[in-house]
Amino acid sequence: MKKVILLISLVIIFGSCALDRSNPLDPVAHDIEVPNEVIGINISRISSNEIEITWASQDDADGYYIYRCLSNDGSYVRIDNDKLKNSNAFDSFTDTHVIMPWYYYKMSAYRWVGDRRLEGWRSGPKTW
Repeated sequence: MKKVILLISLVIIFGSCALDRSNPLDPVAHDIEVPNEVIGINISRISSNEIEITWASQDDADGYYIYRCLSNDGSYVRIDNDKLKNSNAFDSFTDTHVIMPWYYYKMSAYRWVGDRRLEGWRSGPKTW
């Protein structure tokens, strides 16, 4: 019985190694550069319901995603911010829907690959 399980395991392992990597966003198979982690993130409270987020714009990104959560290690939800394209004019974002006294934010950069976005690493949690 152990030999059968070992044989099946080996067939699965070696069979999966020979699979075609056809995912168009697979950086390994298609020599795609994943955007770097967003750096220089600063968060400041403007008013009781507004938070300003600024960051260092990066050359390898076509745009950015911002996520927020009520706790440091909770489930982060992306803020609908498709307007955050990469240019010198878009290195800040004002969250005007702040209803709780404290939020945590994470950011990531993305790059267009064909008609899809390839998201880079998310930053660590930030708050003001």
